Amino acid sequence: LTTSPLGVGGDWRLGNSFLGVCRRVLLHPTLDSLLIPLADILQHLACYYGDADIQDHARLYYTLLTTVSQEKLAMMLAQEAADNGPQVKKRTLSSLMAENEGLTGALTVHQTETAVLCLTLVSSEGPGESGQLHEEETEDVTDVLEAYRSQFGEPGFMPDVTLKYQLVHTQDQDPRFEQLFNVRLHFVLTDDHYEQLQDINVPCVFKGRPPPVVQLRLKPRQPYPTTLRVSAIFTTQDGFSWHTPLPDVHVAFQQSFLPVPTPPSWSGEARLQLFERLWEEISSETGDCAVSLFCCQLQEAELNVLVGKNFRPFLVSHPANEDEFRVLFFLPPQSHLLLKVRSEVDAVHFSIASDSWPLLPLMNSYLLAVTSSQEDTTS
Repeated sequence: LTTSPLGVGGDWRLGNSFLGVCRRVLLHPTLDSLLIPLADILQHLACYYGDADIQDHARLYYTLLTTVSQEKLAMMLAQEAADNGPQVKKRTLSSLMAENEGLTGALTVHQTETAVLCLTLVSSEGPGESGQLHEEETEDVTDVLEAYRSQFGEPGFMPDVTLKYQLVHTQDQDPRFEQLFNVRLHFVLTDDHYEQLQDINVPCVFKGRPPPVVQLRLKPRQPYPTTLRVSAIFTTQDGFSWHTPLPDVHVAFQQSFLPVPTPPSWSGEARLQLFERLWEEISSETGDCAVSLFCCQLQEAELNVLVGKNFRPFLVSHPANEDEFRVLFFLPPQSHLLLKVRSEVDAVHFSIASDSWPLLPLMNSYLLAVTSSQEDTTS
């Protein structure tokens, strides 16, 4: 372990597994013969492991190993005796827990029976209105497509998808979990569409107080829907550590939509030119580029409401131009979806173009959902 990369990693679960093995060795009847290698391992974890909680526990185990006799160590780590049997006096960590709790409980991460916390999505008003509405944006660009694409080579330019969630208690809560401290959220991907997320630390979560808001910064490899498995480690007021699963977080396709990341100084006309150049390029090229058509039955007023509700942050045509709406979505890392929305005699036509054809079925499903919802609202 001391020569392996695993011994300096930062994965809490792996580190806790190491500590579990060390704890069992501490209770082994032939501990004397294992003392030196066990001490080396504990000292290595205490000094070099990439998680502070694992370091603290390893340091405590090392202290017990080197300062307490084997008989006393066994008593301190032993489980409570059976009911009506001889009782073992409990040792305490007065600085960490109530006096009637044992050292065994302090060194153990307990598992909750049910979820204690959950993440609820914070409704967003959208990422702001599109740039063509700002009168001060007047910069003219000679070659909009070249200027736009040149940004992607700049260090640190790549946008990510930021989603906000409230961290709240679940219903029917155990009173022990009303005040939680040092909450650490851990996320596990269920596919390879996104980069691995970093753990998020929340200082405290108190029931009855405004819930803290956490931000998930997603870096898509492919802007597809995904599901995140979530769990949390936290400490209760009595000093005990707990592990709890949280309900899965589902990331919908439309949550990866971003306004096109043009320079702030670009005029609305420049954005419209960028739309036209992208549409022309996608329509004339093969490979991953593709076009499609979605049709539905909507009245003119219903269409205006739908566009204002769902597409306004992504409009590159002026909202007053109701003959044809032009919508440009950017989906990290470098994909685009373009819409031309027009009312025809027989139906509303959503002409779709994308430089990534696998997005078309997802966009079709999204349009079906939002148009059906609009029809249900007005019926």
